[in-house]
Amino acid sequence: MMKIKYIIILHLIIPLLIGGFIYISFRSNTLILFNISDDISDSFQTVRNLTLPYRKSIPNWIIYSLPDFIWAYTFTTAIILINQDKFRTFNRYCLLLLMVVLTHEILQLFHIVRGNFDIIDLSLEASAFFVSFLLFKPLEQEYSNDELILKTDKTI
Repeated sequence: MMKIKYIIILHLIIPLLIGGFIYISFRSNTLILFNISDDISDSFQTVRNLTLPYRKSIPNWIIYSLPDFIWAYTFTTAIILINQDKFRTFNRYCLLLLMVVLTHEILQLFHIVRGNFDIIDLSLEASAFFVSFLLFKPLEQEYSNDELILKTDKTI
């Protein structure tokens, strides 16, 4: 039970918090995220004011592409963790999962959704998929006291 909590915190929650921090701190305040409520917008503006002096020292790929990597990584990891007990069947659907991860960026290429297509984003999203897949590809599974205990071929 402890190992799955550790995996969820380290590979899902912390990356999403980092990606959220990047969005709140450095992305355009015209994003939907900033229109949730006035109280939240005020809190976001406080964070933006504190991080503004550091904006010029952060490379653009961290601000604009790293959140896409994080999203793709956490999404893929969550799907893999949810489907651990069906992983052999799940392997057959990996191409579909990869397409889901890449769809938004590809739709931007054809101007179907708002945003700018970026080959760096596309390659980072694909890389995130493969990193997650390779990291969490299980060697075996054990069920103990109705808990799923993950065994991976990489030390986490």
